[in-house]
Amino acid sequence: MKTSIQKIEAQFSTIFKTKSYSGNSDLTLLIEVPSNQFDLSTIGDFIIELGDDKELKLQDMAFRLFDLTEGKEELQSFISEYEDLQHARKNDKTAKVDLKP
Repeated sequence: MKTSIQKIEAQFSTIFKTKSYSGNSDLTLLIEVPSNQFDLSTIGDFIIELGDDKELKLQDMAFRLFDLTEGKEELQSFISEYEDLQHARKNDKTAKVDLKP
């Protein structure tokens, strides 16, 4: 399967608010779906275009699907921790660059 998290995100971002995360851990795609419009089963049935005329259901390629509606605080915590880590890594790289003569 040749695709990227950005290509998958692009297929949803025209309809929903999305945010993707990648790096040293599992790829993550957050899709904000207006409440009561879709359930996990419906989202899992969305077809992802992989290119070369190949398609696959989201649920067949996703490691996990979560409904974070009930856990909005956990979601915000996850996002904040990730962004803090990214910021710390960026600052660490900048500091190393600045130390070189």
